[in-house]
Amino acid sequence: MTNWNKTMIKERKLLETVWSRRTAYNSEKWDSETPSTGHCYVTALYIAMKYGGTVRWGKHGRFNHYWNEPEGYPPTDLTSDQYGGDGYRPCAHILSRGAKTPNFNNKKFLLFMREIQKKGGVDD
Repeated sequence: MTNWNKTMIKERKLLETVWSRRTAYNSEKWDSETPSTGHCYVTALYIAMKYGGTVRWGKHGRFNHYWNEPEGYPPTDLTSDQYGGDGYRPCAHILSRGAKTPNFNNKKFLLFMREIQKKGGVDD
């Protein structure tokens, strides 16, 4: 197992404690069985802020979906399980439509970051 994989396992464990109805993009669609539901954008922003690289986006049906391409590391999607993935790698059936300029002032992202900070995350 690579150091990157170990790091992403650690990040996902932290994020699983933060993902909630309150931090989801659409609280009505959030699902406790798959807590990453509705968290792709804020999760991709968090990984981009912490590790750099590009935030990618694509479509799953009529929904936008976001994941990361960190420089020097494999593409990473910590929320791919909401679309049948493993929660670490992007789903092959969601094709990239390009890069997304991160908005670190996004209201949900700022709420998400406050929750991460309460759990002791970010300073690695």
